[in-house]
Amino acid sequence: MKKTLSASSIIENVKKLNGFKTKREVAEFFGVGPSAVTDWTNRKGDKIPAKRLAEASHCHKLRWQWLAYGEIPPYEDQHIVEQTGLPLTPNELELLEHIKKSKAFKEAVERLGTLGDRELKLISQLASSITTPQSPPQKDTECEPYIRRSTSFPLTRPQ
Repeated sequence: MKKTLSASSIIENVKKLNGFKTKREVAEFFGVGPSAVTDWTNRKGDKIPAKRLAEASHCHKLRWQWLAYGEIPPYEDQHIVEQTGLPLTPNELELLEHIKKSKAFKEAVERLGTLGDRELKLISQLASSITTPQSPPQKDTECEPYIRRSTSFPLTRPQ
């Protein structure tokens, strides 16, 4: 299990990211008073409560992993750009945020996490075949239609 950064380290990271100079600014970032920040660094084993980290992460749209562990870029869009090499438009960022909140997406990610390499490769192939345009099948000229269609339709029923 990963070890959370010390309160001092987290506070330094937050100060650097936001250009904060004072303890009051850091306290406002975490939604607490300046005395709480002092308590975290001096009296509480140099730890910030997980609840405060989660709230700050959510309120400031920071990645939890960056705030708690100092890993990966602090913002989602920076992480995606780093991983894919694709710069994102504001509309794409909004769409990604919407998708992330989707219950169906969360369930799909959980299910994918249980699959092995072989299953993931099969899913990848299936997905690429769905998204890749394919040429239409060649029409067999010797084959007659199974159902012949009438060229005229009666407007009334025969009585």
